[in-house]
Amino acid sequence: DAGCGTGISGEALQKAFRESMPQSALRLFGLDCSADSLKFLTERKPDIYSNLAVANLDEPQSSEGLALPSPSYDGRFDAVICVGVLTYVTDFAALFGDWCRLLRSGGLAVFTHRVPYWDGGEGGLGVRGEQKAADELVKKGVWKVVERIQNEDYLPKNPDYEGEKIDYFVFQKL
Repeated sequence: DAGCGTGISGEALQKAFRESMPQSALRLFGLDCSADSLKFLTERKPDIYSNLAVANLDEPQSSEGLALPSPSYDGRFDAVICVGVLTYVTDFAALFGDWCRLLRSGGLAVFTHRVPYWDGGEGGLGVRGEQKAADELVKKGVWKVVERIQNEDYLPKNPDYEGEKIDYFVFQKL
């Protein structure tokens, strides 16, 4: 769970998994740039994640070493999920590349992105290369598009985001 925050996505994943596969265990690895969020998870929701680590998704290969899980985790993840986090990422080629490094063959990268910010969009932060980075990995045969659901309401019950749209993406590592 890249950008796990206070564990909202992790809780939903654990609940869905328990309901569909009650005899199995779901092991989640949570990453977030906020040590306070991870402390909250450790203290108040200790059963959601089996591992937690501080990581800045905008610096997959930081000067202090790997911000995302180390090479010992290469190819060991069934999925990467990233919900509501990518608005401030600037190096999508590096981030998507790191996700592919971590995923096993057949693994899924599932993420959301606010429509106005995908590749800069109207009112966006300027073209940051999201689409180019995703397309390049498709072209190289690293991953394929499984699904893209476009223009869904973003935080529909929050009046601060009324009219704001989000896209859902699913890619599969080949």
